[in-house]
Amino acid sequence: MRTESSSGTHGTNAQKPIRLLATLLLLTGFLAANVAMFAPASAQVSAGVADYIPATALFSAEFELDAESEQVAKGAELLERANLGALLEGEDLDDLESGLFALSLFATGEAAVFLTELPVDESLSLDDITSDAAEVTMDPEGTLGGDVPQGWAVVLTPDDATASFDLYTSVVFEDETIEIEETDYNGYTIMTRAPIDEYSEGASIVLVDDAIAIATVPQDLEPVIDTATGDSEPLSSSASYIGVRDALESDVLNFGYVNGPALLEALVAQDPEVTASLTEELTMSFGSQQGFVFWADDPGFRLDTIALLAEGSDVPAATAFEPAFTENVPESSLVYIGGADLGQSPSLNSLALLFAQEIVAGDTFTDATPIADVEAEADEIFADAEGLLGFNLKTDVLDQLVGEWAMAGSVANITDLEPTISAIFVTEVDDAETVTGVVETITNMIASQSDDTFTITSRDVNDSDVTVVDLSESGTPLVLEFGVVDEGLVIGINEGIDDFVGGQSRPLSDDQTFADTLAELPTEVTSISYLNIQSLLPLVEDAIALSSTSSTLDADPACGEFDTQVEAQAAYDEDDFENFNLDLDYDGEACEDFFSAAASPEAAVPGIGEINILSVGSVTFNDGESVGSSTIILIGE
Repeated sequence: MRTESSSGTHGTNAQKPIRLLATLLLLTGFLAANVAMFAPASAQVSAGVADYIPATALFSAEFELDAESEQVAKGAELLERANLGALLEGEDLDDLESGLFALSLFATGEAAVFLTELPVDESLSLDDITSDAAEVTMDPEGTLGGDVPQGWAVVLTPDDATASFDLYTSVVFEDETIEIEETDYNGYTIMTRAPIDEYSEGASIVLVDDAIAIATVPQDLEPVIDTATGDSEPLSSSASYIGVRDALESDVLNFGYVNGPALLEALVAQDPEVTASLTEELTMSFGSQQGFVFWADDPGFRLDTIALLAEGSDVPAATAFEPAFTENVPESSLVYIGGADLGQSPSLNSLALLFAQEIVAGDTFTDATPIADVEAEADEIFADAEGLLGFNLKTDVLDQLVGEWAMAGSVANITDLEPTISAIFVTEVDDAETVTGVVETITNMIASQSDDTFTITSRDVNDSDVTVVDLSESGTPLVLEFGVVDEGLVIGINEGIDDFVGGQSRPLSDDQTFADTLAELPTEVTSISYLNIQSLLPLVEDAIALSSTSSTLDADPACGEFDTQVEAQAAYDEDDFENFNLDLDYDGEACEDFFSAAASPEAAVPGIGEINILSVGSVTFNDGESVGSSTIILIGE
């Protein structure tokens, strides 16, 4: 992008806002993958920008900014089909287009952000790292202005590096009163300004051949120069990086790479006790090289992830399954999540162990003394907790959760202030008798509580006793039921169990949107997640309508005692304590909504019902050598 393009009009750049909006959506996709902490996605932007990133990078993310590329054009097409613009009207739409047009001056070629090493003067957690990644990627205009967290650097390879460098420096150093320091490093001149005030960071920028690099301090730019001069190997030559790229889609909007082992090593070097705070699942992820991509495809936007496990890693392949339970839940289900062998989940096992520790010791915090036999220690904790619970969380619960499991739910009548909620959790079990014993123990625990906010009874479902906990006395129309029915553990809310065991004339498995969503995803999977966006949108409209007609509307029935707003105002001014209900929004003006068209507003929620996103579907896979996921945001034609 050349600087003279800044003189272009909105008319001649009509396509740029929508294309740049696709780029921003891609940034959102990157953030979602990153904050989920190393849930990989799909792969490649041109390797060009990676030539300037050192192979020692702990984390990197690359972005396609070429407005003429197939991916950006496809992204623009999808956004138009999704009709997200319907959410914006008038000035909001004008402001968005103006902002995107301004950003278009900076967005050409390719860009990347990367982290080479953790700042030595700070103690960073994983949350800090993901927060910094979010800051860098979600504020591209601020980043180009020099707002980059310390330790991170941004590299851009624009169409015209020299012209763009002049434009970027005018932004970074827009205050002409600030002194600029120039330093030479290996033949390249780094320009730096000090922080403008106590609330801001400094900024450094350098032109390196065909690339521009921006960071907070000059030291964070030196790795880019070292890579360009050949003093350091580029990321593009790293075997691990190449392996991750090759495992994912090649033509994408956004590709990210996480060097798990190197990141863990850096964290441990900074804080040797850091591993004590990591879950088993997260520790396992550090043994892999991971990648993610966000890209535009004909059916919709895709987010794919991959984690290539280190050679020799002891990670058994997870059980693949067919989602048979979709035949037992209604097609009106808003959400469906399913998988196999829930009891093997490292996260669920970790939560159960923490719960057992709390019961036994009353404190989930332990010292950092290394445990010689972690498995034996966990078994001992579960055994100690059994003496208090009456059952063993590991052997009587987790080890029994084998086979298919699923969760599904729906919500209706949200504007009635008492929405109808129906939900079901079901899992096959290994030994129904053992699980039945656990259910009976939990039922007795609840029944022993003296609490008049609920009643507990039981009922027969397919010749099995199901515990019924009615919470309606607490003011919430909610009934919780649980038991072992047809050799499976079922937990239902309101009509959830009856809907599941009673059979469906119109099951989710026959729903066309559900079928179309799964058809776009891999079939050999270990879990499935599905969200029906078209069913969600009316609920969002109802929620907004409900909030817009809440008690803050200044139209109390007491206003009807007056013929005009002037009379109501006079009464309120005479005694605002006695007549407080004449001014429910506390603005000093009485009954203004009652005596205006707003007294009976029709909840206007412009655009929500016009959104053309059909669903979001996601699956995971695990073949023992790699773990990953594939997600589709399905957009209607």
